[in-house]
Amino acid sequence: MQHVVMYTEHPATEADYRYCYNLCRASMAQLFTRHWGGWQPASFRSSFDPVNTTVIRISNRRAGWYSTRDEPDHLYLNDIYVSSRYRGKGIGTKIIRGIIDSSRY
Repeated sequence: MQHVVMYTEHPATEADYRYCYNLCRASMAQLFTRHWGGWQPASFRSSFDPVNTTVIRISNRRAGWYSTRDEPDHLYLNDIYVSSRYRGKGIGTKIIRGIIDSSRY
């Protein structure tokens, strides 16, 4: 059985923007280049909403983030990113299970 690393979550603020941007770019730049011709910084800026974003912390260091959107009949998971250092440790799975368990739908 896999040991899941303990983490905490906190609501994002504008101060988390650069971290979220950098992690998203590191994770997605190749895909954006292959399918859309390159990274689109303005697209990330316009879609980043700290109100709907949660930052993941391990040992008081940012380790990832996710964002959700509450719709009238469902909760939508916009994004989930876990830093490469912490991937494969069950964090993403635990976060998604928590979102599902806490959803009112």
